[in-house]
Amino acid sequence: MKGAFQLDFLVKQDLMPRHSLLDFGCGVLRGGIPLISYLETSCYTGMDVRNEVLELGWQEVCQLNLQDKKPALIHVPEGIPPPGDQVFDFIWAFAVLFHISDLILPEVLSGLRQRMHAGSVFFANLHTGTREEGTWLEFPLMIRPWEEYTSLFEAAGLSIEDMGCLLDFGHVHPRLTLAEQMNQRVIRTTLLS
Repeated sequence: MKGAFQLDFLVKQDLMPRHSLLDFGCGVLRGGIPLISYLETSCYTGMDVRNEVLELGWQEVCQLNLQDKKPALIHVPEGIPPPGDQVFDFIWAFAVLFHISDLILPEVLSGLRQRMHAGSVFFANLHTGTREEGTWLEFPLMIRPWEEYTSLFEAAGLSIEDMGCLLDFGHVHPRLTLAEQMNQRVIRTTLLS
């Protein structure tokens, strides 16, 4: 369901097979496999902080005979996109930004901005609301006020637009209350002019 949702969402946002896509926080490629299948050769790049999940993802790529699509899987041990010349038409960070600590989120956003060109679009989802902190697996779980996200994105040179909650796009989380799901916001981000 998560993989199908991600592909469906991005296609509805005009992702075409020829577009280059950075899947930031790609994990084991739950959403990446459908994207790799859909995109043309060498158009998919996944980055993740955990090398072991990238290895599991690559095994899945090979089991499904998708290695000819030449997806790039990049380990980012500090969780910050490395400097590079490659820019992407689309950046996707599904269920990622709320697992990034306050300490490095500004660097992450700046790193992603460097991977964008004038026509790039960056989509993500956020947990908004009263400031809370918790954990999920080995990651922090950060619930930040909308105004805090706005400030962080603008400081990185990025616009931020609230597209609505994940429920508006057909994503139902089986373990969250309706109120919690209403605070899962989808954002569209572009370069500030």
